[in-house]
Amino acid sequence: MDKNDELNPPRTKKTLDVRSSNRPKAPTDKMKEYQRQLFEADFEAAQRACTKQASRIQALLSDQNETYDVSVLQMERGKLEARMEDFTSAHEVLYDTFKIEEERIEQNARYGTLNSRYRETLQSLKETIHSLQLEMDDLRSTHSS
Repeated sequence: MDKNDELNPPRTKKTLDVRSSNRPKAPTDKMKEYQRQLFEADFEAAQRACTKQASRIQALLSDQNETYDVSVLQMERGKLEARMEDFTSAHEVLYDTFKIEEERIEQNARYGTLNSRYRETLQSLKETIHSLQLEMDDLRSTHSS
């Protein structure tokens, strides 16, 4: 018999007859705090991902020597929109864990400030994409005339 067999004895009818309760377990205060810490970590991760993507877009848009490829900008826009959805979801989950109104107000303010920055970047990107598409349409109509 090897060591693994000793640690994991074969399952027999005797070892499977364990009583279990169908009653839902109420989370302890310690478990609630642990879950809240996980939700805060998820919120922070979503925030970092959004900030990183917004910074990438701002760098793309601020480079005056850059000739923009619309498909690349659209792909970056899609990434930012997805990260913003994750950020909003993480905020909602975290917000629901707060029971004290002051904590909720603080969380909403934090989310609102960051979300408005991301929305500004997204709007700027959408305007750039739109103007590039108009330029491309003008060039096409000029060439076809």
